[in-house]
Amino acid sequence: LVVVDRNTVPAAIGDARITVAGSVELPATVRYLHPYHNFGAVSYDASLLQTDRPMRPLPLARRPAEAGEVLMFVGTTVDGEMVAHECVVTKVQRTNFGDASPPRFRAYNGEAIHVDRLADCMGGVLVRPLPAGEGGDSAAAAGDEDDATAGEVVALLASFSSYEDSKRSNTETLMGLPVGEMHGPLEALVAGKAPFLASLDVELHLTPLSMARQGLGLPQEWCERMERLSLRRQVVAVTRCMPGMDGAAGTLQEGDLLLAVNGEPVVSFLDVDEAVMKACE
Repeated sequence: LVVVDRNTVPAAIGDARITVAGSVELPATVRYLHPYHNFGAVSYDASLLQTDRPMRPLPLARRPAEAGEVLMFVGTTVDGEMVAHECVVTKVQRTNFGDASPPRFRAYNGEAIHVDRLADCMGGVLVRPLPAGEGGDSAAAAGDEDDATAGEVVALLASFSSYEDSKRSNTETLMGLPVGEMHGPLEALVAGKAPFLASLDVELHLTPLSMARQGLGLPQEWCERMERLSLRRQVVAVTRCMPGMDGAAGTLQEGDLLLAVNGEPVVSFLDVDEAVMKACE
């Protein structure tokens, strides 16, 4: 499987090809496109590579990136040249794109990782370096090889599309797409199953805890609870219900604070997705 953003593969119907190591081009099949997160997955026939050179995937990180963390960026230029350099996470911020005209895919209920510098490239990954021997499943699969470059992928450098009214056109921006939302769908695909998706049918945003406390009347008990759960001091709030949908069976309305799902406290978009999926299993 190869993870791609939805600008690279915008639709499930069509032809796709992948380039391996800058030298081999293979036909690919679109296996999955997430309906509101900016990623999908394509597959290819590994036997067509016709090479004995080993390919070892890096594991996807479970721990999200934090502001101030030093990561390694690895990517490719338009000419197919590999680039790599250190970078520092400057912020992890909600993606906020307006509706496009005519309508098209728009990422929502997610965040993007911003870093202090990026080489001019087509895309790549943000990797958290790990000491040799701590590379998770991939390191175990590689045996006892002493690999000082072992690491885990924290984010895919993805192309996000947004519509600008002033220009009356779509623009594309490269930002780090956290891998947290990818675990469930990819694990299902690897197991040969169709990914399961459950949603509240609402668009969400994050509001500062101070605003929730002073302006929105969040009880002190919940304020203290939110403070213990996250250092980011934010609360999940409802932006709007999806058109034609009955957000969480009509119980959610624009402006509501979403504090828990099925009794599970939530402080991030990923918390909401995981709690909803757990409740619907």
